[in-house]
Amino acid sequence: MIDWGNICEACKIMDKYCTIGTLDRLFIAVNVELVDMEDNPDKSLCRFELLELLIRIAGAKYKDPKICSTYSESLERLLDDHFIPYCEDLEWQEFRDDELWCLECSDILECNLEGLLKLYKKYLHPLKKSMTSEGIVKLFSKDSVVSLPEKDSVWCFGMSKMTVVDELTQSK
Repeated sequence: MIDWGNICEACKIMDKYCTIGTLDRLFIAVNVELVDMEDNPDKSLCRFELLELLIRIAGAKYKDPKICSTYSESLERLLDDHFIPYCEDLEWQEFRDDELWCLECSDILECNLEGLLKLYKKYLHPLKKSMTSEGIVKLFSKDSVVSLPEKDSVWCFGMSKMTVVDELTQSK
């Protein structure tokens, strides 16, 4: 939630219609679970929750004060004014096609699968059946010779989720 506040601040989203209190309230509303979803932490966002949050913010910022007439128009304006100007164009698909989804990478993973599974089990969250971002940070920032800065470990974890089509059912 704090990270989301920092993103909103960096993207200059806050104004008289969309205060920090409004952003906090919308973040909490998006994370309410009427049906318990084990793999959906209450203080983190899944992709579908991020989209809902962006639409709610667009509504509060542009539709409710009647600056825009529809949620669609409001969302487009929010993205155009506050997110797209701050985005970097990264060539991820090219990297995936050329370096990640290739026979050489598959061979390396396959021949090290037993050790990778042992490592995975060591960092598996006992209540979740998957590794958490905290486990990833611990593994790559503290417990291995990789010694990535924590910020880079978090970034790599986030980018790894981008290849998961349905993170609630396919994250394992």
